[in-house]
Amino acid sequence: MAAATFTAEEVAAIAGVSTYTVYETVRRQEPPIGTMVIRIGHRLVWPRRGIEHLFQLDTEEDPT
Repeated sequence: MAAATFTAEEVAAIAGVSTYTVYETVRRQEPPIGTMVIRIGHRLVWPRRGIEHLFQLDTEEDPT
């Protein structure tokens, strides 16, 4: 089972941008990446379902 969230590094890889760019979108609160973030203390994570929907990723798991 996959984690319910993505890290900044994972979001950057999916989006095809640098981690710095992901953090800048958060700092500037630029939608959708910068406003979708969840802050847990000093940690930043993004909801897996939101990112998968945004980038239209195939999320169906193998039933076998």
